[in-house]
Amino acid sequence: MQHTSKNPTSWLNAALFQKALAQYTADRSLEVEDVHLAVHGNVAQQYASTIYRACVSYRSRGKTETIKVIVKLIASKVNSLADELTFDTELKVYRDYLTKMNALLGEG
Repeated sequence: MQHTSKNPTSWLNAALFQKALAQYTADRSLEVEDVHLAVHGNVAQQYASTIYRACVSYRSRGKTETIKVIVKLIASKVNSLADELTFDTELKVYRDYLTKMNALLGEG
């Protein structure tokens, strides 16, 4: 998916989160009620990417829920230098290795 707007907040919106959450929860009737975005950390120190914290309130299956997510966007000046393996590796660390490390620490 390619977005032409340089301002991510113009497309990092309720519609995008609604589509993602509807797929994640397998609830096509899910409705996003509110999205709050905040840049995480010092923007001047974020060279290769910009990290946003998003707090999304939504209604699903008759209940109002809130989920907090981290959204990482690659800076356009490094986009051409970045390769997919880097982000696959980073995702694997967050998804697999940190989960396993947390489980090991919980056992000790």
